[in-house]
Amino acid sequence: MGLNIEVLLLGIGCSLTLLAYMVAINAHGSARLSISFFLATLMLATNVWGVIQYVNNDRNKLNKQQISQLEAENRLAAEKILQQENSLKVQKEELEMVAQINPVVSTGTQLAYSGQNINLQDETVEVDALITRAVNYKKTWKS
Repeated sequence: MGLNIEVLLLGIGCSLTLLAYMVAINAHGSARLSISFFLATLMLATNVWGVIQYVNNDRNKLNKQQISQLEAENRLAAEKILQQENSLKVQKEELEMVAQINPVVSTGTQLAYSGQNINLQDETVEVDALITRAVNYKKTWKS
């Protein structure tokens, strides 16, 4: 991993700032001393600003990537929720249809069991009684 040009420039700037403070410490005379410290402090402020910008630039890029990832995950989650809601609606409709059909099926099952248990060939009963039974069962089947 090599250092990129920005880091090298920041390092050179910090070195020059350190050198400026060394010159300011060795300055003789009030005018030279005040100008040297003013310029060294100005260089220090510039270097601090440059380092902060460099660090924040990387953080801003990282934050933008994280935000875009979170937005993508949010979209996927929203799509999943919509799909689940649609499947729940379909299942609810199916359950409603089953609930509507269930009484018809149970009635049909009861009629089938009663039709199986009809004894229309009972030899001990007269023909008129058997015909009456058949007519009654026919009425129940039609209704």
